[in-house]
Order: sequence, then C-alpha cells, then structure tokens
Amino acid sequence: MRRAITLVSLVLVAGLLQIEGADAAPPDKFSPGAKGVGDPYFPLDGNGGYDVEHYGLELRFDPATGELDGVATITAAATQNLSRFNFDFDGLTVRSITVDGDPAKWNRARGELTVRPQAGILDGTAFEVVVTYDGVPEPLDEFGGASGFMQTEDGVVVVGQPHVASTWFPANDHPIDKASFSFSITAPAVADLAERGVRHVHGVALE
Repeated sequence: MRRAITLVSLVLVAGLLQIEGADAAPPDKFSPGAKGVGDPYFPLDGNGGYDVEHYGLELRFDPATGELDGVATITAAATQNLSRFNFDFDGLTVRSITVDGDPAKWNRARGELTVRPQAGILDGTAFEVVVTYDGVPEPLDEFGGASGFMQTEDGVVVVGQPHVASTWFPANDHPIDKASFSFSITAPAVADLAERGVRHVHGVALE
C-alpha cells in the first residue's frame, strides 16, 4: 500500500512539474548585431542591432605630439536582442570598455570594434557604452585626396567623408544613424605651446 501511495505521489509531482514547465516563458535568444547597415558601396560602414542616441566625447589633444586621448560615452537603444555589437573604429588603442558600468570584452578586425557585454541586451533597452582610448589618429588618402584627422602647424583640422569619424572616435559611422553630440576638448595653454616650439596659432605669432 505504501509503495502504491509513493508511486501516486511521484506521478502527481511529475505532472505538476510538467504544468509549471509548460507555463514558463522560453528563455530570451540573443544574436550579434550586423557588421554593416547594408550599404552597397561600403558594406562595413555603420552597424546593425542598435540605434545611437548621443555621443559624449571628452578629448585631450597635444599638438606637439599629435596624441589624442579620448573617452567616448555612447548612449544607444537596442533594436534586437543583442549578444554583441560593433562600432566602426580605425587605429588608436582601446584601453577599456564598459557597458552600463560593467567591464566588457572586445576585439578588433578590419576597422570593426566588437563589444561583448557581460549579459545580453534586450530589444528596446537603452544602454550606455564608455570607451577609453588614445593614440595618434592617421589621416586618410582616398577618393583622390587627403581627408580625416589632419595635423597642421598649430593644431588639427578634421574634414572629409565618408570614413572620417571612425578615425578619431568609435561610431556607428553611417548617415542612416543620426545622433546628437556633446564635446569637452582640452588642449595645452598658449605658454605651453610656445615652450614646445609652436610659433604660430592660426597665423598669429606667439610671444
């Protein structure tokens, strides 16, 4: 009799577990964002899986060495369940990346910076990425002329399209993804420039 009761109890427990399992939602599935937006002329320009809302760029530039130190705070919203996502970023050295304050892993190849957050990001969720980087940006020579981040005698000029942004900050670098920008730029004082051998700033002699 005890064996019969035990067997009935096991069957009831198993049935309850099956009912609970049937009611439980399936786990969310996450997939990588695309490495481009599908531009037929520039297949790797831009990236899929998210929409940038704002770039906050904190930059420090040294005209004497050409060194650029940057912290890019990028606010975006996922347009799919993201397991990882890309930025366009050429040259320079990445020092650290966080996603919503948590350290993230990353790797680079062919102008693509792939970011792997610690957990998947749900479709429609806003998230914040902070990329710390530094180096000397390299100008571009394409489409018959120079463009990009170009040093001058007294500073730097940034001009050109379509690949310039990604040479000095990580970006979803395609016009289809419009976003707002804020800048905080630090450069040496005039006295420091004079000590380093810079004699003119925008055509004006330094005393």
